[in-house]
This record gives sequence, C-alpha cells and structure tokens, in this order.
Amino acid sequence: MKKQQTGYNQIRREFTSMLVFGLEFFIAADVLTTLVAPTRDEIILLGAVVLIRTILGYFLSKESKDLVP
Repeated sequence: MKKQQTGYNQIRREFTSMLVFGLEFFIAADVLTTLVAPTRDEIILLGAVVLIRTILGYFLSKESKDLVP
C-alpha cells in the first residue's frame, strides 16, 4: 500500500477548517453563558466578542479556500 503525500497547503487548509469550527463552538458557548444571567455589559461584551470571532472565522475560511492545492 502506497503512503499518500500530505502537502503543506493541505495541512494548513485542514487546520484552518478546525480553527473555524472551534471558533463557532466558542461563540455558542459565550451566547449560552450570557443567556443564563445577562447584564447590559455582558451583552455588549458578547456582541464585541462574536463580531471579532466572526470576522476572524471569515478571513480564516477565505484564506483556506485561496490556498493553491
């Protein structure tokens, strides 16, 4: 059986996909935590965190798709 060569770009693409997936779980966890006992400050903080993580996830996904196979 022949071993398949794994290229650098493939590893980067898979790792980036896992990071984006993890970011989505962090967003869900923050939303659930805030739903338990929301205060105005926590809701504002949650909005900022979700915005930052969403932007980060978008650019990570875009970079992953732009990698040359």
